[in-house]
This record gives sequence, C-alpha cells and structure tokens, in this order.
Amino acid sequence: MTTKTKISEMVEEEAARAEADNPDEPEPDEPEPEPTPTPEPDEDEAADEEEAPADEPLSMEAFAAALEAEAKRHTEALELIFRADWEKFEECPLCHLLGVVTPEDPVLDQVTMRCQRCRGYGMLITESNVPEHVHRQCPDCNGNGYVAKVETVQPVTYQQPNGPAPQAAGAPPAPMPPMPWFDSSVNAWRDPQGNVIPT
Repeated sequence: MTTKTKISEMVEEEAARAEADNPDEPEPDEPEPEPTPTPEPDEDEAADEEEAPADEPLSMEAFAAALEAEAKRHTEALELIFRADWEKFEECPLCHLLGVVTPEDPVLDQVTMRCQRCRGYGMLITESNVPEHVHRQCPDCNGNGYVAKVETVQPVTYQQPNGPAPQAAGAPPAPMPPMPWFDSSVNAWRDPQGNVIPT
C-alpha cells in the first residue's frame, strides 16, 4: 500500500517535471501582468463577421458534404453499439440512414413484405453452367420480389348447443355416440346396452 510520504514524493516529482516543461510560466510570487484592453469592434465590422442565418439553405456541395459526414458518424456510432451484429443489418430503403422520411417519400405497403426466398430480387441463382439459365424466376413471388403478408389466425372454438365440450375449428369431428338399433328377430328397438326399448 502506498504511504502518505510516498504520495507526497510523487506529487513533488510531478510538480518539478511540470515546471521543467513550462519554464516560461511566471513564478507564483510575481504579479501577473495586467491585460491590455482590446478595442471594441465597429458595429459595421461586427455585422460583417456574423454568421449567415440558420434558416438560409446550404449550397448543394455543403449539403452533400454535411449529409455524408453525418451518415458516416451515425453508422460508426451504431457499429460501436451493435458490434458483431451490425453486419446483419441492411440500410433502410426509405430513409437512407436518416431515420426519418418526408411526406413526399413513397409509402410503405402494409399488406406486403419482402420475399424471403429471393430476398426481394425476384430471381434465384441456379448455379447452372448454361448462361441463359444462371438465374431463374423466384416461384414464391413470381419475380415480383414481394409477397403478401400472412397474418396468423387464432383457432376459433365453438360449442354446440347441449354439446359435451367445445371443439376447435378444423379439428376432426367427435365420434358418434352409440345409437339404438332395431332387432328384427323380436321386432323391437334395443338400446346400446342391448335392452329392449318399450314402445
């Protein structure tokens, strides 16, 4: 553990080193020189030195350079956050890394989605050696690159009046209960247990 004496020695050594690096600094006992007053700028000169108003549009060159610099900064910041997973992400086709869209941008279709089989390209690579057949049309989206979104439908249960239990839609029908049967030898109806049903 570092003792107090050792800490004091380290502080003194650091102070001596700093003083050797900056010999031009005045001694603590010497009075600091008074700052010379700077003349106030003329109002006309001050108006000329003011920056352009913020609402004034940038030139095309300045706009493109600023946008490219911000996109680079934003991408690098996201890469630091997501780390190895950043390689899995793709650029947004609507906002182009801006994170916002304008009212003039195309509207995202809510009932379609990118085809997962061809990843939206509409074509698949066949690895054929025949140049005409290197690619083929994706059969899932018919070359459109998109398919309809499939909504997961929850099974609907229903219960018949006076029925034994609810049954899910699409389930196989319940077996028929035993029914009375006609015994022609005695010319009478019998219940499922074989007893004659009185008429």
